[in-house]
Amino acid sequence: MNFSGFGVHFNSDYPFVNIQISSTRSAGFRTFTFADLILLSAIPMKKTFCTSTVINERFTVPWLAADGPLSYSPENPPDRDYYFQYSWIIPGIFNDKVNKKCHHWFGECSKNEYRVEFLFDFWRNARRGIVKQVYLKNGCINPESLEAPIAVYKHEEALVFIQHGSYLIIKEHEQALTGSGNVFLYRGIGEGKVYRHHKVSNLNDHVSLMKVHAGTLMDSVVSFNTVHCNIKRCESAEFNDQTYLLSQHALIHGLNLKSEALRSALYNGYSLRKCYGKNKFGPHFVKFLTPLSNIRITTFVAGEDEVKVIDPHKLEIVESFGCRVKEE
Repeated sequence: MNFSGFGVHFNSDYPFVNIQISSTRSAGFRTFTFADLILLSAIPMKKTFCTSTVINERFTVPWLAADGPLSYSPENPPDRDYYFQYSWIIPGIFNDKVNKKCHHWFGECSKNEYRVEFLFDFWRNARRGIVKQVYLKNGCINPESLEAPIAVYKHEEALVFIQHGSYLIIKEHEQALTGSGNVFLYRGIGEGKVYRHHKVSNLNDHVSLMKVHAGTLMDSVVSFNTVHCNIKRCESAEFNDQTYLLSQHALIHGLNLKSEALRSALYNGYSLRKCYGKNKFGPHFVKFLTPLSNIRITTFVAGEDEVKVIDPHKLEIVESFGCRVKEE
């Protein structure tokens, strides 16, 4: 982050880092929480509605907000489709080149896109009271017991994953364990013979990593921007991709990003679908199992049904295909 003209002071006793910033242009100090600091990042985030996801100062919801108009859920759906028009209600997820006056339904510019039509049908059913909840869990932002909020519903023959404005639509047979709170992940390594499974062995680094995720889960716009910040695809070009925003938050917490283990922990992507691990990024790939509360999902618009993992220590290797696994 650029704090030109400011003095920055950290108070490490606060769970999410208290920061005092003194400006050369004004006398005195102001105290910012980590969540406040996130909103000072370089990405412009003009917000029409409150997008805080925090309830009771410790927990987070998987919806766009914990309170107010954006706190809608399938059990409490909005009365108008207006609240699915992201460039109006959460314009901060789009970059400066995007015309915010144009429609972006669930982040997609075409209302006729087949997944957009699927989601509209899902929400129409919700308004009729037809809701099939598979899994729902609020998150915990205590770094010592960090969990991401996430919701999964069944619609037709598919599962709808929901988290902070992101949606992924996966065939039910591809993720059969969601009802028990678990999910399979896949990561391809091309023709590679060895998959290097990195873990963050340093305890202080691990705690700091959890604080990075905790802070960026406290606001849905910040959450959306950080989970898409290292994606580089034509599908994600209208979002704030390629910003590597997570690196800024990692540096705030003193993490050394020269560490390959930390970089992989922050940025490695996994797919919810085997076909991406095997066919697109394979043929050699690894299958994992992890709790649903340990993933942060990208949205369907960005492609590849990708997720990020919060804690690599909760990533269990199920099987490797065409390669061996080396623990590091």
